[in-house]
Amino acid sequence: MSYQSNLVQWGLLNTLNGRDETKMSQLRMQINTQTKEDASLAKDYSDAKKSINAMYDYDDPQREVALDEVKDEFEFLKAQAATEEAEVQAQIDELKVAIDQRNTWMDSLDQKMGKEIEQDHSYG
Repeated sequence: MSYQSNLVQWGLLNTLNGRDETKMSQLRMQINTQTKEDASLAKDYSDAKKSINAMYDYDDPQREVALDEVKDEFEFLKAQAATEEAEVQAQIDELKVAIDQRNTWMDSLDQKMGKEIEQDHSYG
């Protein structure tokens, strides 16, 4: 390949890396937002337990039922959030692999272009 076509190819790979790095940043922000929501969920769970404990006597069977319902809801929401976070992390990992592959390809093109420049100077 000529120097020019290698340079165009390198530029395209660099552009794709930039696009994927932007996506990764957005996904990381999504994980940060999810972490804040997880903290809010834990606070809501704690508040709900306090409210239930204030509403019922300690030995009231309804108290245990209410606490179990709140705990089940909290566990469900927590599991759902963990699943969403795992999906986002998988997307980040896929993007990292694609970027690493392109970087390897770009390094190879850099070497080719360097050799082509040397050859151009030796001819002229």
